[in-house]
Amino acid sequence: FGKCVSGIIENNKYSMCSVCSRTQESCNRLIPGLAKDGVYDPYMLDVLIRNFEDEYSVEETDPNIWKSFFKKNAEFITICNVCSDKLAQNRLERDMTFPGADRRTRPDDISSDEEEEDTMFDPLIVLRGSNEGKMMSKWLNAARKKLGGDFPRSHAKKQMEKYVERMRKRKMVGTSNIDDSKKDDSSDKDDYER
Repeated sequence: FGKCVSGIIENNKYSMCSVCSRTQESCNRLIPGLAKDGVYDPYMLDVLIRNFEDEYSVEETDPNIWKSFFKKNAEFITICNVCSDKLAQNRLERDMTFPGADRRTRPDDISSDEEEEDTMFDPLIVLRGSNEGKMMSKWLNAARKKLGGDFPRSHAKKQMEKYVERMRKRKMVGTSNIDDSKKDDSSDKDDYER
């Protein structure tokens, strides 16, 4: 349907923006489109198609009938790239939902620092050749570049071995707290500060 009437839309392009009256010389481009009540609407073609199918039928595919219906019911508008960008930005801001705006916080939703829970996650294996692996490698290289210096760090292998050992102990014991892991945490903090 859209291809059939694209020429009609293009032929109804005005020489200036219908919103701000900019001409071709004062903006990058003028964009012909459809409007609803004088306001540019990028979804108006879908509305017209739905109205056409309601009036005739879903099976009606004669391009001449569609073009005739389109010319009779379409409202044309021309907007410049500046107004188009503003409309897109307004649409994004309108559709944006801010965190916490739609749901009130329950007392159980807020965690307390006094409650220490050791959450144990299973190890995740990501292939370097996969899209996720490439993305993670890119992030890692960017972080290393920002930090500077040689990689891997000299103490990194020691930290990794301690972490693996702690994970093995947790897995053997289960989800209960291990006092050794708390002792290892203090030495790990010293290693990270170096």
